Amino acid sequence: MQNLRLNPWFFLPYLLVLVAAGLYLSTHNKGDFLLWVNSHHTTVLDNFFMLTNELGEGTFLLVAAGAMFIFTRYGDVLAGVLAWVAAGLITQFLKRQVFPDYPRPARFFEGIKELYLVPGVKINEDFSFPSGHTTVAFAICTVLALSVKNHRWGLFFIVMAIIAGLSRIYLSQHFLMDTFLGSIIGTIMGIVIFNLFHLYLDKRPNHLLNRNLLKSLKA
Repeated sequence: MQNLRLNPWFFLPYLLVLVAAGLYLSTHNKGDFLLWVNSHHTTVLDNFFMLTNELGEGTFLLVAAGAMFIFTRYGDVLAGVLAWVAAGLITQFLKRQVFPDYPRPARFFEGIKELYLVPGVKINEDFSFPSGHTTVAFAICTVLALSVKNHRWGLFFIVMAIIAGLSRIYLSQHFLMDTFLGSIIGTIMGIVIFNLFHLYLDKRPNHLLNRNLLKSLKA
């Protein structure tokens, strides 16, 4: 786990947010945070979170992989893709096999509380726990934070990952507890897979996966 110490710009803010979220969850009801967020909607925030919701989609993976293909090692690109796939598979298994009876907010509050639903957003009702979008966003952002040479970019990537999780709550697709667990799964998968690749590639400096597009063009 050496890479945990390589980029405190990512992991320290994440740890602080994780602890704060954990304390909140331990002292509040399941839907309290979502209801608070839901009561502060605006048109600007609607558009912002509809856009940032894409951070948990395949489009973000393609953009991230393209940037990594140019500036970081090919091995980092492969690690990012595998972390995205592994995190997604784990989340889907948990959703459908372990926690299949956890409803989404719209169904959870049906007949209890009328939620504000962002126009144009398809609202899901089942398989709430954990959040798949949050999981894959954190997996990709973790690999990005570990692969960049300028560690200060880690702060940018953790902010992006947190916003991805918040978008799922704002859009009434998930509870805080869903995004909480999703962030942990995604971060762990990013760390593990990134470290496994580096354990292999650091011993093989001439391996093709240690190159990137810029180095290949200069060769």
